[in-house]
Amino acid sequence: MLVAFVVAVALVCAVPGPDIAYVVAHSVADGRRTGVVASLGMSVGMLAHTSAAALGLSAAVAAHAGVLEAIRWIGAAFLVWLAVSAFRSGRSFEPGRQVAPHGTTRVFAMAAATNLANPKIIVFFLAFLPQFVTTDGWPLTVQLLVLGTAFTLVGLLNDLVYAVLAAALRGRVLENAAAGRWMHRLAGTVYAALAIRLVVSSPARA
Repeated sequence: MLVAFVVAVALVCAVPGPDIAYVVAHSVADGRRTGVVASLGMSVGMLAHTSAAALGLSAAVAAHAGVLEAIRWIGAAFLVWLAVSAFRSGRSFEPGRQVAPHGTTRVFAMAAATNLANPKIIVFFLAFLPQFVTTDGWPLTVQLLVLGTAFTLVGLLNDLVYAVLAAALRGRVLENAAAGRWMHRLAGTVYAALAIRLVVSSPARA
């Protein structure tokens, strides 16, 4: 059962989403080390979701539409802020100019916040994890913790692959003014699109 779960999670994580967009954006802007830090921040957010699901908090939050709505709007506002920051960076980009990298602590905290502010993960965990729970095995809480941790590890590995690949292209981007500006604009567009998607879609359809 665990093998089937890992395979299913690998397929889910391979599809680019907010986590990957954030990791790639910082890998290109600041290098592989920052991309790795962003990946670790995302994983901390996932572990928090895992703990919440195992303790039943996710079910309680999902039962109150107002709480989900608040989380959704906070997440959307956060993504808009990231989009504006990316567009501003694009306008001031110059090839060969040394740009001060984002602090790793800030990147880590923002990554965790990006993950935690996505209410769709709460609903996804409630719909996905129970499908791999057995009634004749370990206690439910333990099973959810194991499954959630496995999900987090697979997601971390996936994010790290994206971070390394994106960082490998960083030198070429920074040497080309047009490419550098368009890379920042692309990141800003991705963040803006994610914010719009978060606003117009219902968490119940996640």
